Amino acid sequence: MPASNRRTRRDLRRSFTGEDKIAAERGLGRACLGLDRCSLGQRRLRALLALHLFNRYESMPDHVDVYSAHAFLSYTMIASPEYDRMVFIVPSAVRNAFGRLIGHPRDLQLGMPGLRLVAGDWSNTFHAIHLPTDARAVFAARSDFEPLSAVSRSSGNLTERQTGSFPFADVPLSAEEQNSLDRIPPMTAEIETLLAALVVRISARDPHQTWDIGNWWGAPLRRPRRGGGWKSQERFLWGAGERWTLRWNEDPYPEDLVASLTTPEIGVDGTSSEKTESGWAVKLGRSELSLDYTGPDA
Repeated sequence: MPASNRRTRRDLRRSFTGEDKIAAERGLGRACLGLDRCSLGQRRLRALLALHLFNRYESMPDHVDVYSAHAFLSYTMIASPEYDRMVFIVPSAVRNAFGRLIGHPRDLQLGMPGLRLVAGDWSNTFHAIHLPTDARAVFAARSDFEPLSAVSRSSGNLTERQTGSFPFADVPLSAEEQNSLDRIPPMTAEIETLLAALVVRISARDPHQTWDIGNWWGAPLRRPRRGGGWKSQERFLWGAGERWTLRWNEDPYPEDLVASLTTPEIGVDGTSSEKTESGWAVKLGRSELSLDYTGPDA
């Protein structure tokens, strides 16, 4: 493919994702933007990660048993998906952000089940692996982060003693973690794709400023609210098979979320959307993700 075509796709991708040239180039597919083209393990990792990010303890019914890591989205970041790796660029406090997702060696129930540190330095880069899927993730302060081989050799590479609270890849999956994974309901490949798409678009925005996801906490476009003040914060994602529901009452605007999933330039191939009584439905094949927005604008 001519270099000019690749540059065009790279620049289109970064105009929607907020990535710099390095990150966008690294994530490009052969003939697509590369946001949703990934290995099966990566798709599963991202779908499971969605369950941790889009559930809050106070919003979760008794039957929902998944560790809530919604605080990870409190940090400003850029999601930069690659075919076989999920990268999060967190310019400030990347170590703290990573700590919101990974468990403690002596209490693995307080993290994403099976997430382990492979190598990391004190402040810039953490290479991780998800044991159940064998999928890789990177949490870094910069897009030009050191590769795993370089971090592993570095004198600044963290040891278990130095991290204190980060379990390494040689810590096997615990019975509690396996039990938690076993309780996650089955989901179709299409639902996995849609849930994964939510994660890779947490920093997505329209370059023409008609919509912006804003990391799920900001309101970058500063549009006026149509209703009163916020209720107590709600975030809930659950379902089974081909029917799942995401319910929330904070940013982003529901129309923004629909646009990020269905806009031709950046949306998931094959999706469609329709307005419903409770919000929106995004469909892929025979599967459906209901987007139920309950905020003051509803």
